[in-house]
Amino acid sequence: MSSAINTNVTAIGAAHNLNVNNDRQAKDIERLSTGLRINSAADDAAGLVISQNMNGQLVGLNQATSNTNDAVNQVKTAEAALGEVQNLLMSMRQLAVNASNQGVNDNTDLAADQQEISSAVQSIDRISLTTQFGSKKLLDGSANSAATITAGSASVTGSGATITSQGRWSTNDAADYSNIKVTGATSTTATVGKVGNDAKFTGKVIINDTTYDLGSKGLDIAGINTAIEASGYTATVKGGKLAITSGTGGEPPVAQTIDTSLLEANGKGVGTATVVQGQNASIALSGNGHTLKSVNTISNGDGSNMYVFENGLALNATAKAGDVKGVTLHATAGTASRGQDLQYQIGANMGQTTSISIRSTASSQIGLNAGSYVDANGIRQTVATDSVANVNVATFKGAQDSIAVIDKAITDVSKIRADLGAFQSNVLQSNINSLSVASENLSSSKSTITDADMAQTVVAYTKDSILVQSATSALSYANQKPQQLLKLLQ
Repeated sequence: MSSAINTNVTAIGAAHNLNVNNDRQAKDIERLSTGLRINSAADDAAGLVISQNMNGQLVGLNQATSNTNDAVNQVKTAEAALGEVQNLLMSMRQLAVNASNQGVNDNTDLAADQQEISSAVQSIDRISLTTQFGSKKLLDGSANSAATITAGSASVTGSGATITSQGRWSTNDAADYSNIKVTGATSTTATVGKVGNDAKFTGKVIINDTTYDLGSKGLDIAGINTAIEASGYTATVKGGKLAITSGTGGEPPVAQTIDTSLLEANGKGVGTATVVQGQNASIALSGNGHTLKSVNTISNGDGSNMYVFENGLALNATAKAGDVKGVTLHATAGTASRGQDLQYQIGANMGQTTSISIRSTASSQIGLNAGSYVDANGIRQTVATDSVANVNVATFKGAQDSIAVIDKAITDVSKIRADLGAFQSNVLQSNINSLSVASENLSSSKSTITDADMAQTVVAYTKDSILVQSATSALSYANQKPQQLLKLLQ
């Protein structure tokens, strides 16, 4: 190798190696201070991409765990409130059983039982209306996407009569006021004429302002159903009458009108019928041939009587049976409304959701369709009370019906509680466990990519520190080499 003064190649090489070692030592210090192997994209570009994707998943998993824990607390809130509703129902059942003991009880005893029952009903409605998690109400029907039907109600105008119990109402038959019934937007049947099972029909069917043409050749039941399929209604022959029935469960919650004008193919007229669903009805309790036909008349002891009708209506009147003048009974249609099922994001990614529906536990929404029971004489009795809201124990039949309705309500609430419990245990709690395992394993994988091995980093730092010191000494010696050439000039 030639010797030169202007260019000290040895020193340049030593300086280069010193810089490399300095860079390595700086990287070692950075890793030791952060604990990370990847501190910038330059450290490991591919590893950075993979680790950031994993980090996004970890953030999502941790938030999903938090979401699920919130859902558990919300479900627990609803379930605890339902427990209180059941306690109230148990108390009401005890009172109804006591009221059924009418061989001993007098009117004062029954009035006290009814007063306590009415107070329990108010408490049930308060719990249904006010139970909430944050600002989200849970038991008022807003957490249920299915239609919540509010039962119709009865009222009277005029003097001399007040309503004690609403009974069960619908507007399907306004010809006899004791059969006026309002159940809100439930299914409606329109019947027409007297027909046989093999009858054929021509003409038009008008359903909810839409006309369906049956043509002139004559259609049987199957043909009618094909023609009106889009309406959601179904045609059948029941008891010699053509019936067109809503198959939509009373949706939507607006007044529905079915107008049928049908003729048999042989030209024989079978009549016309119009049924209006979900609309109000009124009828005078005297005049026009209507009489006050109660199934049970009870003296109130003050000169007035209570009249109980087949549909469960209990009416207090100062007048005698069959002579309630100047009083009009009004049947007011119920309504239908929809809420929104409770939706939960329980995973880190889109689509990883679950939901639960909680139906309304208002007193008017539990104990519905209690059906019938067999009395002590072996006679099957139809439950006339439509819901817990209208429980009335003023009569023996009312008290017996109340037991059936309350038993049905207890079953309704138990079913809701069971659904919530199963959802909490089988969906939410198991999801928390699954998320915990997933987060642990993903954290381990991410650590392998991004975290520094501290033992190896310390070893590397020690080596690089020695190399820096060695390179510094070597550079010092290399810088002294040109001075050795001066001896050649001496």
